[in-house]
Amino acid sequence: MSEDTKKSAMKKKTRSRQKLREGLRYYALNLVFIAGAVVSTCITRALGGISVIFCLIPLLTVFIIMFIRPLPREETPQPEETPQPEETPQPEE
Repeated sequence: MSEDTKKSAMKKKTRSRQKLREGLRYYALNLVFIAGAVVSTCITRALGGISVIFCLIPLLTVFIIMFIRPLPREETPQPEETPQPEETPQPEE
């Protein structure tokens, strides 16, 4: 039994929402991979050897993105409080 399946089973005992979310995330990831396999099989049957190009485009995109350096984070300056002008007392007449 996989670790995430155990976590899902433990949810019933511990009532932990975090463990349930982790288990569901695991199953969702598996479903996406299965859907990708089904779609790629259909494309391969329909297009034959040209279907490799459809697989290479997203892989090449991810490969290029992997080497892009992230922009340095700039700290946003906190707005400084502007001092309020003090009221000057008016001379009494």
